[in-house]
Amino acid sequence: MQSSREQPDNKRLAIVLCIAVVGSIALAIAPFVLDRCSSDDFFGSMGSWMSGIGSVLLQATVIYLLYKTYCTQREELRTSAQILHDQSESIRGQRVDASFFELLSRYDSAVESVFWNHPSGALKRFSGRPAFEYIVGDVRDAINKIDPKFEDWMKIRKVVESYNRQYSDWTRSINTICSFLKREGMQDIEYYMTIFSGYLSRYELELLHLELASRDVGSFTASFLVRNDVFRHYTRADATDVSVWEKVDERLKVHLVNYKQ
Repeated sequence: MQSSREQPDNKRLAIVLCIAVVGSIALAIAPFVLDRCSSDDFFGSMGSWMSGIGSVLLQATVIYLLYKTYCTQREELRTSAQILHDQSESIRGQRVDASFFELLSRYDSAVESVFWNHPSGALKRFSGRPAFEYIVGDVRDAINKIDPKFEDWMKIRKVVESYNRQYSDWTRSINTICSFLKREGMQDIEYYMTIFSGYLSRYELELLHLELASRDVGSFTASFLVRNDVFRHYTRADATDVSVWEKVDERLKVHLVNYKQ
């Protein structure tokens, strides 16, 4: 099947051939019309001319058919190349999907490794997603004791790091997911980030909010997640403490400004 781009070329070629044939006939007959040649020589000259023009038309037809064959083969090659490209992209997309959901499976395992022990030393212990609510509460209370205005981010960072051993596998899993998405450089990264963001519970998002804000300005994971709107499901209305949410959100904007591709 020829593309719309080649159809005008074929039309132009046919027009040129028609003009050439009509022009040749006109030039051959003109002398006889103008009585430049005697009537006795008309049929002999016409026979020679017909033989010549027949040869020319045959050659023109062969050239035209060769050209059409070339155009058809070129279009078939383009179609084949496009099919191979589409197949390659499809295979790549399937591989990326499989890898991404495998990382989410590992993320689930990392979430299960998160734990919180009661500060009194009692046997009360939470692990997995229920632990996040208690960790967030402890971190927020500890920060409020040393910097209730959330202004000294060096102190805040030390507080957050003191709790990191309770969820270190969780943060490593998030770093891995971000590195994977960045490395693949996918155009549909918003699709994957929407899935990942929806995968996080409210308290996971709240802890991640604090965790990322406490990192050094320009941190890849912090900037990457903020840039790709990981907190689309965590708004001011979802925050346990709105004033804390505002301070942390302001800090994350600094990460975004200093983000380097």
